[in-house]
Amino acid sequence: MNQYTEHHASIDRRGNRSASARGAPRKRGSALVFSLMLVGIVTVTGMAMLQLHISRGRRQGQATDNKRAIYIAEAGIAEAYLAVAQGRSGNIASEAEPARFANGVFWVEAEDGDDGQVALRSTGLCRTGRFALSVVVERTFDPIASLGMFGGEEVIIGEGAVVDGYDSRVGQPQDLKTVLGSLLDVRGSARISSNGDVTVESGVSTPTTIHGNVQPGPGHAVIVEPGGTVTGSTLAGDSIVALPDLEMPVLSSAGDVSLSRESMTFPSGEVRYGNVSIPTGKSLTLTGPSTVVLDNLRLPTGSELIIDTTEGVVTLFVGTSLQVAPGAKITNSTLDPVNFVLLVGAQDPVDVDGDGVLDEPVVFSPSGQYAGFVYAPYTDLVIPSDLHLMGGVVGESLTLEPGSRLSFDAALRSTDITLSGLPRLVAWRIVALPDVEIVNLREDPLLSLKRDGITPTKSSDAALEGYVKMEYFDAHGDLQGYSGLATGVDWSDVKSVVRVMWDDDSFVGGEGQEWVRPSRVKSALLEDCR
Repeated sequence: MNQYTEHHASIDRRGNRSASARGAPRKRGSALVFSLMLVGIVTVTGMAMLQLHISRGRRQGQATDNKRAIYIAEAGIAEAYLAVAQGRSGNIASEAEPARFANGVFWVEAEDGDDGQVALRSTGLCRTGRFALSVVVERTFDPIASLGMFGGEEVIIGEGAVVDGYDSRVGQPQDLKTVLGSLLDVRGSARISSNGDVTVESGVSTPTTIHGNVQPGPGHAVIVEPGGTVTGSTLAGDSIVALPDLEMPVLSSAGDVSLSRESMTFPSGEVRYGNVSIPTGKSLTLTGPSTVVLDNLRLPTGSELIIDTTEGVVTLFVGTSLQVAPGAKITNSTLDPVNFVLLVGAQDPVDVDGDGVLDEPVVFSPSGQYAGFVYAPYTDLVIPSDLHLMGGVVGESLTLEPGSRLSFDAALRSTDITLSGLPRLVAWRIVALPDVEIVNLREDPLLSLKRDGITPTKSSDAALEGYVKMEYFDAHGDLQGYSGLATGVDWSDVKSVVRVMWDDDSFVGGEGQEWVRPSRVKSALLEDCR
């Protein structure tokens, strides 16, 4: 019995063991399914996180590429701006052969507009980033010459004075200018302005006539006495005009000049002298193109300063004292005000003749005609009654004596006289991308260009006009000329540039290009062409 019982017990035990053995796989299968489910969940979650990370990385990469494309487009604008300042068109590279900058490319398209304005459209590409920017600039903007007749503190116009305007590119000012004519000829009208009041003195028998606009400073007014006429606007300006300080060229002085017996001629070039006195009955001729720096200049009655502008601009700096007595003459050979610039830095009284008495730093009383621009920011200028000044004049204050005449030359608006001559930014905006293949591919432009066998041009060498013809003063102050590739200029021998002309081939000037003749552009502005 016990044996039987033990036998069945063993069977039961074996059966139990057998049942346990048969039940183990089911338990292990359940665990495997659960594990697989967990693995699947983790995998799906990981894939989702990976996709999210990839998507975020792509967005960040795209944002980075777009930012870089913006910087590259701005670099294109900078290159085009410099090209315009140098006198070129502003076209940089092209969509077919763009310019290389950092890890991207760009090109700039330039289009000339009205009034000397140029529209520059720059497209920058970096990997998948794309950006297009457009700016409008105005060439050789000179706000000082554009002021016309300006007195910083005030302007006083004496009885019987006549102020009108003309354009020397068209012709000389008329002897008489009707009110109707001045209204119709807005471009050639007078321009008188001040940071303070403008007073127009007049009398019944000696009427004062201003054919054009008169603009007082903010909060100030135009005071017109009975009998006076102003044909244009008299609205006040909305901002104060700050006159820039003069920067005299750094030149070694060749000493004093005395014309005791014979008249004298200064040839073209850059030169500096100390005291220069022209005796009565004698003359001194300054030959353009030239830059002449004088410490003191004295013209007594009967003397004459002749400005020969036949071949180029004459820029005359007077640093300490300018004494032009009544009856002396300053004659411009071509009567073109754009070609003669008188810059006066004198501001403190000085003993000019050595008599122990301090003299006024500036006396400007020439007779006859004066054709040029006068800039004397530290001086109360007085225009004498027997002078017809054609061009422009700017001083700390300005007074026209009774009977004097001023004719503003509209050509001065587009010249570089007292400032650097850099273009002025007019407007900018973001524009649509151009519909061209290299933009639409949406791949790294460097790879697509390499695949097509195209090597992008270095950005500093990508301007359309690579050939230059220029006149310049060398290290010794002598006038020199050069024609050829801009990269071939020996800039170590260039002290300052007189005028330039650009072209896209070696026949510079053969297609009607015009000289760019800034009076104070230094070699550094062109030196970036290297």
